[in-house]
Amino acid sequence: MFSEGAVPGRVDTDQYPPEFEDYTMDATMLDIWVFDKVKAMFKEAKTNATLDRMLRQDQNVLFLHLLGLDTTGHSYRPYSKEYMHNIKVVDKGIEEITKVIDDFYADDQTAFVFTADH
Repeated sequence: MFSEGAVPGRVDTDQYPPEFEDYTMDATMLDIWVFDKVKAMFKEAKTNATLDRMLRQDQNVLFLHLLGLDTTGHSYRPYSKEYMHNIKVVDKGIEEITKVIDDFYADDQTAFVFTADH
């Protein structure tokens, strides 16, 4: 959604394949997929000078869409065991990637903004 109409080379996107959005299954894996991708990207930047340079440019924005938690809430309802489990997964994932990002930049200048539609 953010890459449409963007200046070429200014927006990079990645997304799981559409078949992952199977609403008959546990959607927690969608959020895990996002967290794993972010962690892998910062790990790769340690050995990929081009990626490292890109990630260290001024005014970078990382937008992570965690559809799994939203889907689980709609499928199983808030306060269900499935939803509460997905919240724990997201909490852990956020804790892990904020550490990865803080360790990567090591400058105490990163801002994190979290929002939800519910």
